[in-house]
Amino acid sequence: MDIRKKLATTICAFLFVFTLYPATGEDEIIKRRAKTTLTPVELDLHQTLEFTLLNGQVRRLTVLETSANVVITNLATLKKDQPHGATLYRINAKVRIDGHEMMMERYVGSQESFYEPYVINGMRIWFDGVTNITEVVIDEHGGVISDSRPNKAARFAVADMNSKIAPVDLFPLYRNTENILRIENSYNGDDCWMGAYNGFEAHGGLDINQIKGTYNYTPFPIDDHYFFKSLAAGDNNNRWRGVRTWPNGDVWAIQNHHMLNLLVPEHQPIRAGVRYAEAAGVHVGNHTHSHYVFRVRTPDDTKDILLDPWILIWQIFEENRARAKEIKAHFSPLQPGRTNAPIRFNSAKSTAGLNSASLSYYWSFGDGGTSIDKNPSYTFVNPGIYPVTLVVDNGAERSSFTQHITIDGAESSGPSLTFSADEPAFVKRKVHVLDVYGAPVRLIPNSLFFLARSTNSNPEGKTIKLVNAGGGNLPAMRKPAITYLQGKGWLTLQSAGTANDQQITVSVDGSGLKTGMYTAMIQIESPGAKNGLQHIYVELSVPAFPPAHPETQDLNQEIIDNSDERYHRFNSTPYFWVAPRFKRWPDKGYNDFYLTNGGRSAKGEYARFRPDLEAGRYEVALVKQTPFDPQKRAMKGSERLPVNAELNPAPRFAVRVHSKDGDKTIWVNPAENTQIGVFEFAEGMDGFVDILSEGSTGQVLVDAIVFKKL
Repeated sequence: MDIRKKLATTICAFLFVFTLYPATGEDEIIKRRAKTTLTPVELDLHQTLEFTLLNGQVRRLTVLETSANVVITNLATLKKDQPHGATLYRINAKVRIDGHEMMMERYVGSQESFYEPYVINGMRIWFDGVTNITEVVIDEHGGVISDSRPNKAARFAVADMNSKIAPVDLFPLYRNTENILRIENSYNGDDCWMGAYNGFEAHGGLDINQIKGTYNYTPFPIDDHYFFKSLAAGDNNNRWRGVRTWPNGDVWAIQNHHMLNLLVPEHQPIRAGVRYAEAAGVHVGNHTHSHYVFRVRTPDDTKDILLDPWILIWQIFEENRARAKEIKAHFSPLQPGRTNAPIRFNSAKSTAGLNSASLSYYWSFGDGGTSIDKNPSYTFVNPGIYPVTLVVDNGAERSSFTQHITIDGAESSGPSLTFSADEPAFVKRKVHVLDVYGAPVRLIPNSLFFLARSTNSNPEGKTIKLVNAGGGNLPAMRKPAITYLQGKGWLTLQSAGTANDQQITVSVDGSGLKTGMYTAMIQIESPGAKNGLQHIYVELSVPAFPPAHPETQDLNQEIIDNSDERYHRFNSTPYFWVAPRFKRWPDKGYNDFYLTNGGRSAKGEYARFRPDLEAGRYEVALVKQTPFDPQKRAMKGSERLPVNAELNPAPRFAVRVHSKDGDKTIWVNPAENTQIGVFEFAEGMDGFVDILSEGSTGQVLVDAIVFKKL
């Protein structure tokens, strides 16, 4: 073969391969600028978004990997319909932002679907979808393409943190006095944006259950509106669309399906906040509901990009809360920092709410360090990306806000003070974690809680370890100082160790104290270390009631479940344990609610049950109502449906019990036996039970634990 034939053959082979495997956007840059409306963007693998903030700084976001994985399902075969089918899944995108890699994660089909967006170096980011969802669900709903799947690897919506998503105030779609959405009110508990309708179809909108005829209102000014499908035109549904063109050329459309009556003539402009429809009345299925779709097209786009309507509702709720003057944690936008260079944080725009004039401030910086200053200075000693969280407390309510900051530079050779303790409030927030919108703030960062009574005035002490986040050795700590906020003299500190092995044991004495809540601050100083002066918040409860009293009226038994609202009874590591609220599943556990680890064996993830007990020996067990047997999720009446053993293996996991005799780890097979064991507990809340994810197989369900006195 001569050289020309060889060259022609090589070129043809290259073109064939290129056709099969087209370019994935390697090194391609998409440029956008912050404006008065949010910016939707879809990116292929290795494509980069360069987003210019209002202050002229540029943020760079590159997509490296994407995935979609089942959290929990009862389907025998993924993407196949079956009776009572339901699926909760998660999407992930590994990204590089301003030079630092992080994993973004979002759950689809649980309360976590209604989330606070990431804010990274001053750029607000809604992680909206990945193309991989078709590995879990089919991209259609009712035989029609859902349009919820991105056209590229991943879809985001971005905005400058200082901007709203629209240049005008937005109005509620319907009357919602809670300013939260509940996943159980999204049709069958699964029809959020991209949710797995009946377990196998991608839902191309957001369903919100409403009473038939519920008035709906225009969220923003409408230039034109019309039915694009209707009963009058022979369709089985009334599907309405309202369109707005903003001064910057962006075009928004809001769709409302299942509409009963349109109250404003088609093609007539409508002001924002106008009652335009009686909704939730046509072709509604099992639950009367409205189906919302949110479409955006910018001058940079050739077609509409569909986004989660939650983004629109998030802004509506934020404005509602601001108008109501609710408590609000806030601090100024962050920008990339350097190691060993102090960073100043400004919380001046935090608000105390209508019922208070003052706030307490509790910062955590993502590396184990904290501050109680209003506007603290903090030094990061290692490069990376850190979630910085501010919790504000007005004495009656709390609010939190998180931003991420990237830190560049060399690791520090000098020491830096941080802390660790075997307490939920000391768990370091992982970088990927998103906050659930409207969820109560239960814990103050790096805080300790004790309970004492006259019958047990000296509960077990708790140990705080001083951790060196930098290099070298921590200097010897000075004698810790105590500032009492309520009461005097009830706190005792015992220091021990040297260099990087220092610790403090904190003990309380409730003798002679009246019933009530007592608080104090412990000042810990390691002179010469970075961030060498920090504080630990301590609470002591002296209750008026005896152990295990008000809820069960039974001193011989205490039941703690995952929704127990009593103080410090239940805590779990954040954004890992998620809860399906599927209406179609017959067995929903104790109080119709359980959490799951999604079949993931992950180190450091746990759920803690902390009872308030009378002293004695107790039989400890998982409650029998929890559907540990996968077959219980795959039933049609009395008919047993097939169970996929790969998706739903029999569960096995470890339980750690902390009792009067110390710690003990027991492995359980709860589908066969829910007993954990018999243990001796002191009076009060010294003991606890942890359900652990590490080393587990199958679905680790976190539901309720019963402590029965022998």
